[in-house]
Amino acid sequence: MTYFDTYRGPLSSRAYSVIRSMMDPSSDVGGLICCNLMPQSFFGPNPNKKAAAMNIYSNFVKDLKEKDSCRVGSFEASLSKISDEMVEEKCGGWLKIVVQLDGVQPNVRRELLVNPAVTMRALHDQILCPTMGWKSNFHCYAFRKTYDDPEKLKDSCWIGPRQSTALDSIFMPLYVGGCVANDKQTSIGQLFASEQTDTVTLQWVHDFGDWYSHSIKISKYDGRSLTDSSVAFLIQGEGLGVPEDSGGPISYCEMMRKITGKMAIEIDEDSHIAALADPSSEHWWRYFNDEVRKKHNMQSGLGNPLQFDLYRARNDLETAIRRPTQKSGREVQNLSSVDMKTGLTREQDKKATASLPKNATKMCAVCGVTVALRKCSGCQSIAYCSREHQLQHWKEHKADCKAIQNGRK
Repeated sequence: MTYFDTYRGPLSSRAYSVIRSMMDPSSDVGGLICCNLMPQSFFGPNPNKKAAAMNIYSNFVKDLKEKDSCRVGSFEASLSKISDEMVEEKCGGWLKIVVQLDGVQPNVRRELLVNPAVTMRALHDQILCPTMGWKSNFHCYAFRKTYDDPEKLKDSCWIGPRQSTALDSIFMPLYVGGCVANDKQTSIGQLFASEQTDTVTLQWVHDFGDWYSHSIKISKYDGRSLTDSSVAFLIQGEGLGVPEDSGGPISYCEMMRKITGKMAIEIDEDSHIAALADPSSEHWWRYFNDEVRKKHNMQSGLGNPLQFDLYRARNDLETAIRRPTQKSGREVQNLSSVDMKTGLTREQDKKATASLPKNATKMCAVCGVTVALRKCSGCQSIAYCSREHQLQHWKEHKADCKAIQNGRK
């Protein structure tokens, strides 16, 4: 088994000890924080050492799952006690969230309004990823509540997909843990209502390999009501976004320094000659195409990396909240290949961008939104994203609703 990804995130103390015991002393691995999980790198050519090391890691993951499953179960049980009424009382109609990508310059920041009923999976795939510029359902991810108290932070439970085929999911045991709470069953409103404070902070990690960590600040929104949005609204932002698989925050900052002429770009790989460059230089464009334009999440944003396009981001959000929610465990469908003529990428499997759902309970009957839906309590055969849309559609739905209910008697 060979893994083709690189880990640049933190290590738990136990994971550090386990990886140390797995590594062959003669292996040429530069460091533990940025290391390839490849058997030949860790174990050397000896098959017996390889088998022994894999056994150590397998036992580590197994014990971690057993340990974390109890904590995750308790966390999910406590959230299940938070009713819709409790969420509505604490959150009101909207929550304001401020998302900041940690450790990068220039800043990448977004301010949004989000319906408290949005699940953490929908928040990631259909709201945060399109507004931050990440590709949905491609990398592994997780959320957790953060605290100033180190002991409370240590016990904070991660929330994410129960299963994932993303390459970087192999790194989850190194810091996140053996298992996570079900993001499909957890709403952002429940997380906010579970605390007695006016503000709740989350850590959101996108891509367990490059480890892009974000800080999310959640508060109740008491401003004017929105008439054109029922699920999410992007208020403002700064920073275009980060190319996927760009090597983590440190590598991204280096890339931006090169693009802005503050750091030399390598001109000749063989002689390692480097020089400052700008858009008037062929070397600058070669570097920009390789490091930015070829990345699959940058195909629709080929403008200035320092500039944020609010209009485009809002359109991306409106499109995302109306597409079918992809199931976790199908990330491999979003792997992309490179067109050698243009240097651009394309999806290998177009099933990843399926048509609108045929099930009427999977989308709002009025606006087509597929997030934060509630079924009609009478017939359970149709869904709406808000009470206002249900009332708006009642005249059209009334006869069918009563007929379905009568047919069940």
